[in-house]
Amino acid sequence: MAITIAITVAVTSKVATHVKTEATVNSAVTLSGGTNFGVGGTFTINAAGSLTASAATASVLTFTDATWVDSGTFTAGASTVAFAGGAVTLPLAAETFNDLQIDATVSATAAANYIVTGDWISNHNTFVPGAFTVTFQGPKNSGNESRILGSAAATFNQLTIPSGFELVIDNADDVTVDTLTLASGGELTLSGNATLRAPAPAGSTRGASACATVAGSGRSATGAGNGTSSGPISIARSQLSARPGKPS
Repeated sequence: MAITIAITVAVTSKVATHVKTEATVNSAVTLSGGTNFGVGGTFTINAAGSLTASAATASVLTFTDATWVDSGTFTAGASTVAFAGGAVTLPLAAETFNDLQIDATVSATAAANYIVTGDWISNHNTFVPGAFTVTFQGPKNSGNESRILGSAAATFNQLTIPSGFELVIDNADDVTVDTLTLASGGELTLSGNATLRAPAPAGSTRGASACATVAGSGRSATGAGNGTSSGPISIARSQLSARPGKPS
C-alpha cells in the first residue's frame, strides 16, 4: 500500500528512521536536521509537492531498489542521498544533490543529468554513466569543495566544473571521464596519488585505459596527482594527452 506524505504528516523526528514501502509527496514537506528517511519502492514528488532537507544539520535519505520520480521540487540542504540495493537506477529526471552516495551491490545506472554540490561517494560495483552529465558545484577555496569519495573507482560520461566551483580528487582516488569540461574560474585539484584517466582513443596502441594529463592556464594536473588545474578547458577522450595507465 502506498504511503502518501502530506504537509500535515511531515517528518520531523531527529532520531527515528522512517522507512516507507512507497512514498508520494503532494505538498510541502520539510525534513528536520538529523532525520533518517528510507524508501524501498517508488518515491514520487508530484508537481505540487516539495521535499526540503535541513541546510543546517545533515539528514540521510536512503533509497533501496527504489524508483525516484520528481515532478516537483527537491531541495537537498545538507543531506546525503544514498541509492542502495542490487541493480539501481538513479533519478529519471535532472536533480540536484548535496552528497550523493551510491551503494549498489550489482550496478547503478544514471538516467538524467545531476548536479552535486557536496561529495560523490562511490561504493558501488559498477556505475553506468550513460550519455549524461554530472556537474560539481562545491564552492572553490571554501573548505566545502566537492570531492570524490568512497571505496570504488568513479566513472563519468561528462564531468563539468563551472566557474567558481572546485572538485578535489585525492587519496588515491581513481576517476575515469569521457569528457571533462573545466570552465574559466573553475578548478580541478589532484593530490595524494590520485588518478584521472580516460579510455584510450580508438586505434590507440596505449592499451585499454590511460591516465589523462589535464592542463589549463599554464598549470597542469596529472594522473600522478599533486597538481591544480584552472579553466577554461574542455577535453574529450580523443583529445587527451595520455601516458600508459598505472595499476590502481
